[in-house]
Amino acid sequence: MVLQRIQSLFLLLAFAMTGVFSFTPLAVEPAAQATKHYIYEAPVALVLTLLATVLLAITIFLYRNLRLQMKTTLLCMLLTAADIATAVLTVKNMWPDASFYWFGGILLPAVALLMMIAAYRAMRKDWKLLRSMDRLR
Repeated sequence: MVLQRIQSLFLLLAFAMTGVFSFTPLAVEPAAQATKHYIYEAPVALVLTLLATVLLAITIFLYRNLRLQMKTTLLCMLLTAADIATAVLTVKNMWPDASFYWFGGILLPAVALLMMIAAYRAMRKDWKLLRSMDRLR
Protein backbone atom coordinates (compact mmCIF):
# COMPACT_ATOMS: atom_id res chain seq x y z
CA MET A 1 0.00 0.00 0.00
CA VAL A 2 1.43 3.34 -1.03
CA LEU A 3 0.29 6.65 0.39
CA GLN A 4 -0.42 8.80 -2.63
CA ARG A 5 -1.57 11.89 -0.80
CA ILE A 6 0.70 13.72 1.61
CA GLN A 7 -2.22 14.83 3.78
CA SER A 8 -2.83 11.21 4.76
CA LEU A 9 0.70 11.06 6.13
CA PHE A 10 0.25 14.35 8.00
CA LEU A 11 -3.03 13.13 9.49
CA LEU A 12 -1.42 9.83 10.49
CA LEU A 13 1.39 11.68 12.28
CA ALA A 14 -1.13 13.94 14.04
CA PHE A 15 -3.12 10.85 15.07
CA ALA A 16 0.01 9.23 16.52
CA MET A 17 0.96 12.38 18.42
CA THR A 18 -2.47 12.85 19.98
CA GLY A 19 -2.53 9.16 20.89
CA VAL A 20 0.86 9.38 22.59
CA PHE A 21 -0.25 12.58 24.33
CA SER A 22 -2.92 10.54 26.12
CA PHE A 23 -0.23 8.52 27.91
CA THR A 24 2.50 11.07 28.63
CA PRO A 25 2.70 13.21 31.78
CA LEU A 26 1.08 16.61 31.62
CA ALA A 27 2.90 18.22 34.53
CA VAL A 28 5.59 17.40 37.09
CA GLU A 29 5.63 18.50 40.73
CA PRO A 30 9.00 19.86 41.87
CA ALA A 31 8.76 17.92 45.13
CA ALA A 32 11.37 15.39 46.23
CA GLN A 33 9.51 12.43 44.73
CA ALA A 34 8.79 14.32 41.48
CA THR A 35 5.10 13.48 41.23
CA LYS A 36 3.84 13.32 37.65
CA HIS A 37 0.31 14.32 36.70
CA TYR A 38 -1.26 12.63 33.70
CA ILE A 39 -4.07 13.77 31.46
CA TYR A 40 -6.50 11.20 32.88
CA GLU A 41 -6.55 13.29 36.07
CA ALA A 42 -8.20 16.09 34.07
CA PRO A 43 -11.42 14.65 32.61
CA VAL A 44 -12.24 17.55 30.25
CA ALA A 45 -8.79 17.47 28.66
CA LEU A 46 -8.98 13.68 28.42
CA VAL A 47 -12.33 13.78 26.63
CA LEU A 48 -11.07 16.42 24.19
CA THR A 49 -7.91 14.41 23.49
CA LEU A 50 -9.76 11.14 22.93
CA LEU A 51 -12.37 12.83 20.76
CA ALA A 52 -9.69 14.46 18.60
CA THR A 53 -7.80 11.15 18.34
CA VAL A 54 -10.86 9.18 17.25
CA LEU A 55 -11.91 11.89 14.81
CA LEU A 56 -8.41 11.95 13.30
CA ALA A 57 -8.57 8.18 12.79
CA ILE A 58 -11.87 8.62 10.96
CA THR A 59 -10.55 11.57 8.96
CA ILE A 60 -7.67 9.53 7.55
CA PHE A 61 -10.12 7.21 5.81
CA LEU A 62 -12.28 9.99 4.34
CA TYR A 63 -9.92 10.42 1.40
CA ARG A 64 -12.69 9.73 -1.13
CA ASN A 65 -14.74 12.69 0.10
CA LEU A 66 -12.33 15.64 0.16
CA ARG A 67 -14.86 18.23 1.35
CA LEU A 68 -15.85 16.12 4.34
CA GLN A 69 -12.21 15.38 5.09
CA MET A 70 -11.46 19.10 5.09
CA LYS A 71 -14.37 19.80 7.46
CA THR A 72 -13.39 17.07 9.89
CA THR A 73 -9.78 18.25 9.81
CA LEU A 74 -10.95 21.74 10.78
CA LEU A 75 -12.96 20.22 13.62
CA CYS A 76 -9.90 18.27 14.76
CA MET A 77 -7.84 21.46 14.72
CA LEU A 78 -10.47 23.19 16.85
CA LEU A 79 -10.57 20.28 19.31
CA THR A 80 -6.78 20.16 19.57
CA ALA A 81 -6.53 23.91 20.16
CA ALA A 82 -9.20 23.61 22.86
CA ASP A 83 -7.28 20.66 24.30
CA ILE A 84 -4.07 22.70 24.52
CA ALA A 85 -5.90 25.56 26.24
CA THR A 86 -7.62 23.15 28.62
CA ALA A 87 -4.33 21.47 29.48
CA VAL A 88 -2.68 24.81 30.24
CA LEU A 89 -5.59 25.94 32.41
CA THR A 90 -5.72 22.57 34.17
CA VAL A 91 -2.05 22.68 35.10
CA LYS A 92 -2.33 26.28 36.32
CA ASN A 93 -5.53 25.71 38.34
CA MET A 94 -5.31 22.13 39.64
CA TRP A 95 -1.57 21.95 40.28
CA PRO A 96 -0.33 25.54 40.76
CA ASP A 97 3.17 24.59 41.90
CA ALA A 98 3.68 22.03 39.11
CA SER A 99 5.61 22.77 35.95
CA PHE A 100 4.77 21.59 32.46
CA TYR A 101 6.24 18.36 31.20
CA TRP A 102 7.17 19.93 27.88
CA PHE A 103 7.47 16.79 25.76
CA GLY A 104 4.00 15.54 26.58
CA GLY A 105 2.19 18.48 28.06
CA ILE A 106 2.50 21.05 25.32
CA LEU A 107 4.84 19.96 22.58
CA LEU A 108 2.97 16.88 21.29
CA PRO A 109 -0.45 18.52 20.79
CA ALA A 110 1.18 21.65 19.36
CA VAL A 111 3.10 19.63 16.77
CA ALA A 112 -0.06 17.59 16.07
CA LEU A 113 -1.88 20.88 15.43
CA LEU A 114 0.87 21.92 13.01
CA MET A 115 0.53 18.56 11.22
CA MET A 116 -3.22 19.12 10.89
CA ILE A 117 -2.63 22.58 9.46
CA ALA A 118 -0.18 21.12 6.94
CA ALA A 119 -2.72 18.42 6.01
CA TYR A 120 -5.44 21.02 5.56
CA ARG A 121 -3.21 23.10 3.30
CA ALA A 122 -2.47 20.03 1.17
CA MET A 123 -6.19 19.26 0.97
CA ARG A 124 -6.95 22.82 -0.06
CA LYS A 125 -4.28 22.56 -2.77
CA ASP A 126 -5.91 19.34 -4.06
CA TRP A 127 -9.33 21.01 -3.95
CA LYS A 128 -8.08 23.92 -6.05
CA LEU A 129 -6.53 21.50 -8.53
CA LEU A 130 -9.80 19.56 -8.82
CA ARG A 131 -11.79 22.75 -9.37
CA SER A 132 -9.40 23.90 -12.09
CA MET A 133 -9.73 20.54 -13.84
CA ASP A 134 -13.52 20.82 -13.70
CA ARG A 135 -13.32 24.22 -15.40
CA LEU A 136 -11.33 22.69 -18.26
CA ARG A 137 -13.98 20.10 -19.01
